[in-house]
Amino acid sequence: MEGQGINGLVIGSSQENPNTVPVKTINARTWTSIVECISALGVALNPLVIFKAKSIQEQWFKKDFLAKHPGWHVTFSENG
Repeated sequence: MEGQGINGLVIGSSQENPNTVPVKTINARTWTSIVECISALGVALNPLVIFKAKSIQEQWFKKDFLAKHPGWHVTFSENG
């Protein structure tokens, strides 16, 4: 759902359609932090995605993305 050029980082799910993952244009550069954790006991915490923004934009997600990924947390910070 986010990207930096052809060979850059892409955030998205390829499980819905393994032949395509949406990528933004090469000029779109933003800071996005992703926090994932698996404890020493093997317990995984739900992922947290932090966008650099003043608010969450609805167009950043497919309408059903969060519904298909229960437990994911999405927030924003002016620092990313």
